[in-house]
Amino acid sequence: MVLKSTLSIIFFSVFFFFYSQNPRSPFYNDVNWENFNHKTNIGIYVKGLEHEIKKRAEQFQAKYIKKNIDWHYLRINPLTAKNFLSDKSIKHFFVPSEYGTPLNDTMRVNNNVNAAHQGFSPLNNIFSGNGVVMGFIDTGIDFTHDDFKNPNGSTRIIALWDQTLGVSSNTPQPYGYGQHWDSVGINAGLPTNHNDQWGHGTTVTGTGAGNGSAVGKYKGVAYEADLVIVEADFGSNFLANVQDATQYIYDIADSLGKPCVINASAGTYFGAHDGADPSAQFIHQDVTNNNGHLFVCSAGNAGDRFFSLKT
Repeated sequence: MVLKSTLSIIFFSVFFFFYSQNPRSPFYNDVNWENFNHKTNIGIYVKGLEHEIKKRAEQFQAKYIKKNIDWHYLRINPLTAKNFLSDKSIKHFFVPSEYGTPLNDTMRVNNNVNAAHQGFSPLNNIFSGNGVVMGFIDTGIDFTHDDFKNPNGSTRIIALWDQTLGVSSNTPQPYGYGQHWDSVGINAGLPTNHNDQWGHGTTVTGTGAGNGSAVGKYKGVAYEADLVIVEADFGSNFLANVQDATQYIYDIADSLGKPCVINASAGTYFGAHDGADPSAQFIHQDVTNNNGHLFVCSAGNAGDRFFSLKT
């Protein structure tokens, strides 16, 4: 009994000594850095003094994007991110590691789309999307499809960002990854390396904003809206990529002085889903900071699976 008590005392003494020398990490999540080896840069969120974080970002050639309350958002090379985060100036960090999944929904009848197009009472006007920018965060688009063209044959897409492509002269800043084109480049057929491989983004954009030109019917909801398309990188760091896409789309709409609705028929089955993670907070900031910003996201395709609550 004495021996057992002595051993217990020794064990707990060693245990408490170890943790007194190695305090528990204040960081939010453990990161498998191998998931990011193939990426040019990744989005990370950190807490700390703004001037210290900006100084450290400059030292590591990271791009400081923006701040939301006490979170700072940066894009950084994943090969240097671990060292960047190791400094005592970084009080907390969060690195989104979720993978994305394309999702879709049906809604035309339930949402009275036909009535809105025809201006039925109690509406005083028809609603066609005219004067509105509609953004889509998805798998890309077939930009040659007639449903996304004006009557004169020019594109309705005012900007296209493919996050999956390598860095080039048309990589959008300050994000530093992917490639983008404006309507001039799209009309010239320049996005030759962009491809909606699965067709999901083209389908969703058609549902949301197709004008029916291809076959004379099958109009989408906002069939006269201007379009901004982002092919999201669905790999690891997905939530940060969606946040970048959100800011990219809203910035373009704001520069035109037009209201904007973003549709993201995509998501992830990982994470808190309570709006408390940094990515959600930054997106919330983008939505609420200016009038005329809306964000619509699909609820998911997995209501019958065990990780979903049943009501």
